[in-house]
Amino acid sequence: MRETGVVIAGGGISGLTTAYELSKKGVDFVLVEKTGRLGGLVGTDRVDGFILDHGPDAFLTQKPEALSLAAELGLTPRVVPTNLARRSVYVLWRGELRKLPEGMRLTVPTLVGPLLRSPLFSLRGKLRLLAERFVPRRSADVEEESIATFIRRRFGAEALERVGEPLLAGIHCGDPSELSMDALFPRLVALETRFGSLSGAMTRAFGDGDAAAFASFDTGIGALVDALTQALPREQLIVGEPVEAVAHEGEGFVTHLAGGERIRSRALVVALPLRAAETLVAPSFPSVAEAVSLIPTASTAVVFHAFDEGAVRHALDGYGFVVPETEPSRLLAGTFVSTKFPGRAPPGKVLLRSFLGGARDPDALSLDEDALIELSLRELDKVLGFHGPPLFSKLRRWIDRTPQVRLGHGKVLAALQRARRDHPGLYLLGNGLASVGIPDCIGEARKVASAIRVAAGEGD
Repeated sequence: MRETGVVIAGGGISGLTTAYELSKKGVDFVLVEKTGRLGGLVGTDRVDGFILDHGPDAFLTQKPEALSLAAELGLTPRVVPTNLARRSVYVLWRGELRKLPEGMRLTVPTLVGPLLRSPLFSLRGKLRLLAERFVPRRSADVEEESIATFIRRRFGAEALERVGEPLLAGIHCGDPSELSMDALFPRLVALETRFGSLSGAMTRAFGDGDAAAFASFDTGIGALVDALTQALPREQLIVGEPVEAVAHEGEGFVTHLAGGERIRSRALVVALPLRAAETLVAPSFPSVAEAVSLIPTASTAVVFHAFDEGAVRHALDGYGFVVPETEPSRLLAGTFVSTKFPGRAPPGKVLLRSFLGGARDPDALSLDEDALIELSLRELDKVLGFHGPPLFSKLRRWIDRTPQVRLGHGKVLAALQRARRDHPGLYLLGNGLASVGIPDCIGEARKVASAIRVAAGEGD
């Protein structure tokens, strides 16, 4: 039986970061990833000179964890911000793409003039948005709000319908009346608590509008995975073999691999997608699995389409568009990939990405590959206008990979922590637990690596 200090089940960004932190401090570990590639949702493909980020295409720059890790890995010179010269975001409204007013951050207006000139909102809706400055803070006896309740209370029904639902809830492919504003957008909640008005606070903080909120790397988001992988000892990585079972044994754990190998360790980090984590730990740690089961997931499809530049009627002068639930389109959103970041398409070509499925349209995932690609093309054509077939189309399905962080998420995490206390040395990591997005996953992985070292008596 092989022995090591830590087994990490899962080679996504959480597992890789944990391994990297342990490796820096000389802690022995084995990372096991069932697929043939590391990175999980985070990864980049190259097709005929196009760069396709098949999961997240960027990270939030206001959270320092991703930029800090990139700096440690020598990636800082390769960080590229989103295109500030063409940063419009569109909303599909009544069958037409309408620009989100300049200066509107999420649902928060920071510039009055562009809002008043916007065709996206009625006069009543505009006045209600501007009146946010006079809306009182949330009552102290309200513990938590959904995205829908928060946005409607502060900005009105039109803001929720046309921006809050497709943008804030759309990022997480969920129902705004169920998703937790406090868990998913704690900074906006904190701004209200501190300043009262989000509009006033955001205007002071971002009024100049010069900084990019998101960034990636010159060769795609997968550069982060590649750099992490290169920083790890190859002999401590097992790629292409699933973890079949985990169990307590003595004062540690035993991990059973599908190929028959067993690995004994003092600590076990389960850094798998939620449903996979739930299945793995259920036989030996049922109370932990029960807590994880309380976080539902949604499935999505991502479809890329490459075109000659002249084959698309729309100017593609922005990052892309979102689609309110009230629109008849089956799209959730679309990204103008070759506009959003430089170098994503060869000269004279454009790259588009569409999103389908989610909690809004789960039936889309039952379609076969050709039907999904055709659905994506048909819906995009209605919005953008195509003058012929694409150069190629590529589909990626993400089954049960989008956590639905609903009201009461904090109580679920508390239940998970209580369940874990019965199993010292067992840690769970991943998107949808204490982490939402790349920077959060990195930050939580670093905390877990530190906790493992402290528990082993090695200090921080």
